[in-house]
Amino acid sequence: MVARSRLPAQCDNGDAQEVVQRSHWPLHQFEEQKRSMEEANEIEEAAIERQASKPLMPVGLRALIPNLVTCIVILSGCILMTFASVLGLKPWAGVVVVFIGLLADILDGMTARKLKVGTKFGSFFDELADLTAFGIGPAVYFMRHGIDNGGSFLATRVVGYLYMLASVYRISRELVVHRAETFVLRRDNDKHGKFNSHSLGLPL
Repeated sequence: MVARSRLPAQCDNGDAQEVVQRSHWPLHQFEEQKRSMEEANEIEEAAIERQASKPLMPVGLRALIPNLVTCIVILSGCILMTFASVLGLKPWAGVVVVFIGLLADILDGMTARKLKVGTKFGSFFDELADLTAFGIGPAVYFMRHGIDNGGSFLATRVVGYLYMLASVYRISRELVVHRAETFVLRRDNDKHGKFNSHSLGLPL
């Protein structure tokens, strides 16, 4: 009995410190998680401020240059959907068109940052151009040529539809979560009853 009562007193200091550290481990983990969430919120707020600081529409010919490059992205999607009606066309032709659209998509953002002419219109215009060139266009092209080359009608349609659905969902989420800004009317509580515009969300 005496030997058992002396066991706690014979514990090493290192073991005691380890027990204390383990007892505080959930608290440290909670603090680290809290700090990471605060940092993520700061990054998100900074991104929202940068987006809000952009002008609404492009002004001047220089500000239109990135949007003209974005038109090439839309053109690639249009050509890809046109190729869906051309029988006997090799698959590499569609790959080349998509690659050209991808280069244009990279170039329009680089041009806007280089010229410092980014606008809110340009952000939305770029997202919808991506939907045309990399979402709807490839889906239509795949479904048409998949069936023409002996693929299953049902399977080809299902795969093409799911790809298109995922593309539309991704673009919609991007617009609502990161770039949504529209203006709605709200009556002020002053005696004049005037209306002011406030950003609340994306219309549709």
